[in-house]
Amino acid sequence: MNEAVIAALGSKEPISGYTHSFDNYPARFHPKFVRAVIETFTNIGDCVIDPFMGGGTTAVEAVCCGRRFLGIDINPLSTFSACVKTTPLTKDDIGTIREWVTKTPDFVNLHRKVALEKKWAPYVRNMPWWIRKTITIMLRRINKLDNEKQKNFIRCGILTTGQWALDCKTSVPSSKSFLAMLQYKLNWMINDLHEYQGRLRQNLDIPLSQLQRRIKLICRPVAGMEKDKRVIRRWTPAKLVLTSPPYPGVHVVYNRWQVMGRKETPAPYWIINSTDGNGLSYYTLGDRKEKGLKKYFQNLCASFESIKHFLDKNSTIVQLVGFSDPSWQLRRYLEIMADLGFREIESSGGLSERYYRHVPNRKWYTQYRDGPSSSDREFLLVHKLD
Repeated sequence: MNEAVIAALGSKEPISGYTHSFDNYPARFHPKFVRAVIETFTNIGDCVIDPFMGGGTTAVEAVCCGRRFLGIDINPLSTFSACVKTTPLTKDDIGTIREWVTKTPDFVNLHRKVALEKKWAPYVRNMPWWIRKTITIMLRRINKLDNEKQKNFIRCGILTTGQWALDCKTSVPSSKSFLAMLQYKLNWMINDLHEYQGRLRQNLDIPLSQLQRRIKLICRPVAGMEKDKRVIRRWTPAKLVLTSPPYPGVHVVYNRWQVMGRKETPAPYWIINSTDGNGLSYYTLGDRKEKGLKKYFQNLCASFESIKHFLDKNSTIVQLVGFSDPSWQLRRYLEIMADLGFREIESSGGLSERYYRHVPNRKWYTQYRDGPSSSDREFLLVHKLD
């Protein structure tokens, strides 16, 4: 394995740079690892696919490295995040957002009555009233903007501020503190966007306004994607699949915030203006508590059967996968890949001989038999088609 990839795999630096810090999507790649993999296995102009796109780290790094990118994810939160992170803004867009940020405290008044659309009522449950009302006022104000890119950028700022205020917190900030943090985060996001757009100008042979010719983001399940007409087939076969599927048996909340302990709220969907009626297992390929994880592995098999349609023998598949009990789940995972015609390269030994990274401070609740030393690892898997 390339030394740069292994060194980046073990990076413990905080995630930063470009637009990567726009949100804290669960189970994120480290950008250094993604960049090293892309530079090792692809050339400028090649297509990179991430079929379990998550927060869009691979998307950002791929376009910054001058590659085409196809991203798939079943979760609207994922495609929203990846879209905002990869969409350039004009000077006029940024000027409008800065003006909006400056005036934010002036139009938030908690003493006024503010109506919430009926369809969003289930999405604000378990939210402290002052945070709910503050966000309601801001979302109404956003709707007065004409430009969707500006709206989504601000919505992303509200999303990451809401996560800071509520998700897995034991105390909730005041409305005033929330607004101050929102102003800070939006200004910080603008600075990061400048860095991202500067890198694009260095590596792209087209204007930033035409970046969408190099990137395609689709919200859908992976299984069956070969029949989706939105997929740009002329980009394939892809040189690289770089992804991190949902982890078998590992509890990662992709669709809710946990407020004051175990209370949950689907408020993120309200903030991004996208409805959602699905339970957690919909986003994780199956119920983590099912004996033998039969549904998970069935869906994993169907997903990679579809991914095969976009590859050839020159393609490389790189994955980081965590397991609640790797002693049997990793073996089953590799059996499925082999049955589908994927040949593992670089490593085929036991657990102790494999490349992996420890994941610190992850908000998971894992189920394991042999202790936490197994459940906090993500294993590096590298395959090619036979």
